[in-house]
Amino acid sequence: VLIPPALKLPIVDFMTTPPPATTYSFSTTLLELISLAGLESTLGGDGPFTLFAPTEVAIQQMETNSPGTLNFLRDPANKATLTSLLSYHAVSDLVLSATLMGASSIVSLDGSTLSVTVQGSSPVINGNANIVGSDIIARNGIIHIVDAVILPAATLPPTTTPNSSPSALPTPNPTPNPSA
Repeated sequence: VLIPPALKLPIVDFMTTPPPATTYSFSTTLLELISLAGLESTLGGDGPFTLFAPTEVAIQQMETNSPGTLNFLRDPANKATLTSLLSYHAVSDLVLSATLMGASSIVSLDGSTLSVTVQGSSPVINGNANIVGSDIIARNGIIHIVDAVILPAATLPPTTTPNSSPSALPTPNPTPNPSA
């Protein structure tokens, strides 16, 4: 029995070196962040896993919206935040797109609940991450490519401005002081 090359590779290896016949392009920044978080062994394990992999454009859009986020996530002092953010993009189960079409929520690796809605004929995760590539099969799971970074409210990456320290997103507008 011949086994397709993709089924021999776990998720992270598949993303690093997709089989020659595939047309998928995975974010090099996402792969870097998975490595920095130390999640290669988790996502390379037995599984099964489902990974919602943001595109490179989605990751760069996050950086554009919140300048300094990637530098913050790359800082070893913020590894726990990075790990939490990436764990929010994975599920410890095989979740095909057909399953998502009938689901209202799923539970991420970090135990958080992700909402699932349907727009047109595609599932949407947490109201903003459209699945733009689905049901990519690896040895230990499924990869869905999404067009946005899925941000958990409790672990949002920081924003920075020149000469300032990181602060949690979103930065609230200060309440005007009537006596000022």
